[in-house]
Amino acid sequence: MNKDFKLKLKEHCKEIVVQKIKSSEEAMNSAQNSANAETRSTAGDKHDTARAMAHLEKEKMGEQLSQNLQLLRVI
Repeated sequence: MNKDFKLKLKEHCKEIVVQKIKSSEEAMNSAQNSANAETRSTAGDKHDTARAMAHLEKEKMGEQLSQNLQLLRVI
């Protein structure tokens, strides 16, 4: 029974990490799409700021993705 519990717990943990990986990937894609969708306007600074913020968000999600992939390997 103890072994069965451990296996179920391990599978549950894997499912949670896989979901986090999917969320990170989706957030990275969304940030990239936001950066790509920014068009040049007369307010150049606004454009540059929006692109920079989208880039930072993508980097943050990339780091989370990396951490979650590492966690999945450990599990």
